[in-house]
Amino acid sequence: MVSMRIILFFIAAFFVHIGFAAENEKAYVDSVNAIPYEYIVSHAKESVKIFSENIEKARFIHYEYGEARALDKLALAEQFRGNYDKMIDATLKAIRLYEKLNAAKDLSILYGEYGYRNRKRDLPTAISYMRKGIKLAEQIDYSKALAKLYDNYGLIIESTGKTDSALFYYKKSLQIKYTLKDSVGIPYSLNKMMGIYAGKGDFKTALNYLKKSDKIRSIIHDEYGLAENLAIRGELNMMMKQYESAILYFEQAIQKGKKLGQPYLIQYCYQQLSEVNEKLNRPKAALQSFKKYTLYKDSLLNERTNTKISELQVAFETEKKDRIIKQHKLELKNKSLQLIILVGVVVIILGTLLFSFWYYRQRQSRLKQELEYNNKLKQAALEKKISDEKLHISRELHDNIGSNLTFMISSIDNLEYEVKNTALLDRLKKLSSLGRETIDDLRNSIWAIQKENGSADKLVLKINELKQKINSGIERPEIKVVKNLSTPLQLSSTQMLNFYRLVQEAVQNAVKYADANQITITFSQQEHRLKITIEDDGKGFDLSAASGGNGLVNMRARCEESGCNFSIDTSSKGTIVKMTMN
Repeated sequence: MVSMRIILFFIAAFFVHIGFAAENEKAYVDSVNAIPYEYIVSHAKESVKIFSENIEKARFIHYEYGEARALDKLALAEQFRGNYDKMIDATLKAIRLYEKLNAAKDLSILYGEYGYRNRKRDLPTAISYMRKGIKLAEQIDYSKALAKLYDNYGLIIESTGKTDSALFYYKKSLQIKYTLKDSVGIPYSLNKMMGIYAGKGDFKTALNYLKKSDKIRSIIHDEYGLAENLAIRGELNMMMKQYESAILYFEQAIQKGKKLGQPYLIQYCYQQLSEVNEKLNRPKAALQSFKKYTLYKDSLLNERTNTKISELQVAFETEKKDRIIKQHKLELKNKSLQLIILVGVVVIILGTLLFSFWYYRQRQSRLKQELEYNNKLKQAALEKKISDEKLHISRELHDNIGSNLTFMISSIDNLEYEVKNTALLDRLKKLSSLGRETIDDLRNSIWAIQKENGSADKLVLKINELKQKINSGIERPEIKVVKNLSTPLQLSSTQMLNFYRLVQEAVQNAVKYADANQITITFSQQEHRLKITIEDDGKGFDLSAASGGNGLVNMRARCEESGCNFSIDTSSKGTIVKMTMN
């Protein structure tokens, strides 16, 4: 048995090691896939290499979701490098994996992205995939994706001249963005709606949307967005033929663009300034703006050319690395095969051991169940024997001792009619009263013995009987029974008898010695445990003097036997006896 435990330990440790390794590999793939959009579009070449390697890593560890996300990111990088065929290939592979995994959220976004990426090359395909993305996102109520999908679908529809339909989708997108509190995305929707109204000649509405966009971008300190809005404001003034105002806005946009290092924005604004000055018949200013536009355009072209040369150099250098990588992959494949064979052998050994262990446990479980069943049978037989004996004792008490006590009381009552001596008559009456009390105690003992299991509710009923009996023979004190029990509480026959005797003793002591006007017996619960309180408004007693008496000693003993805490608090204002179950 010890050797089996050792083997199981080492096998478990081996699989735990493999599990941890796999989880770490997945975490690495996920961390690479989390590279933000801004980095990918600004480092497209490096991103292609990064995500190509991440795809291979995900495939090696059979992590399909990680592979799909890496393909999605690769498609984005290839798009910004201008490799549209590679972009389409990576996107379609990612879509197939997402469909296989039923990754609805990712799939809805990628359908839309694929449609939007095809808008200039294949408009019917673009519209078809955009609609698939919207339909899926609406089915799963994916608001974050719908905001972008509606926006991009509106742009595609607007390019076909359906401006009213485009405006409808822009508004739906804007509504979702307000709900999501997307302060970055809201201005983009507002600007698109501004363009629609400006194209219709409703410049007042267009300007109102642009002002809302400005306000939000100012609140979130979107400096590039504010610079873009200045250029848009210039375009709007051109459309309104307010050329001087347009010049001011384009110049402000150029200043912000220079601070932010945005050459494309600056180039565009100089081009627009050249056109405005031409319309104002200012050839010199128009020429200066055009020269600056050309300067920025050439600068950007040189930058692209240098980048291309650098990419070709990197491609040449990486050709040799590719051969090394292929060799490493072959080695990894061989190691993977060896690992699979090893795992297979371990699984067979583990399966055999686990079956043996399972069979052993099942056998032990059956033996345990049989033992428990036999013990229950013995316990039931013992309980029945005890119950029969208790019933026999209670019958004996009732039929013999009870009958004899009844005969004695009846004989004493008959003697009272014949005796004329007053002193003797008083003694006979006391004996008769004592006999009746004894027979009542006997009946209560028989009542408790006959109960297999009792409850707090039954105990309260019995105490009410005691109250009625005592109240019928005295004028004061008044005895009250208060029941504050919210849930049923089960009691054994021993507890029922002990609690009854404890309450009886406490009440009789209060009646005899306390000189009280009222005695209150309260049954309550303390965390599903029974609590009994007997409180009187009498004169109290000296607790230290009474501690040695049999009464208090017996009360404490009954409490301990019933699993209770016992306490007495007495003063000149009265006495409180408390009994609380542990």
